[in-house]
Amino acid sequence: MQIHDTAITLQSSNFSVRDKRKEKAEEMAAIGEVILAAHHERQWKFRDPNRTLPDGRIVLKVMDGSRWWEFECNRERDDVYCIRGSEWRRFVQQKKDAMLTLYSKEDNEDFHRIRVR
Repeated sequence: MQIHDTAITLQSSNFSVRDKRKEKAEEMAAIGEVILAAHHERQWKFRDPNRTLPDGRIVLKVMDGSRWWEFECNRERDDVYCIRGSEWRRFVQQKKDAMLTLYSKEDNEDFHRIRVR
């Protein structure tokens, strides 16, 4: 089984001034969106119809302020992916009731972006 490392940046919408990163995130194609609830602590399944994520098991690296998170992500079937694991569980516990959006990679970038609001 091949394991891929994929970096993700985390963005917040709690800005008091105009933020170019926020504007860029809004221009990117959203892969999945969810309001985080208790049942998401176990896992979050989402579709990636454009298959922007690689097949198999991948590790999604996420920066949240000054803290890094590593989420386990697996392709379940066709274009269905699942994020789970202990890091994901802790992340959801801290971000419950927030809207999370996962965006596709931009050209020449080796990471995906996540926006939490």
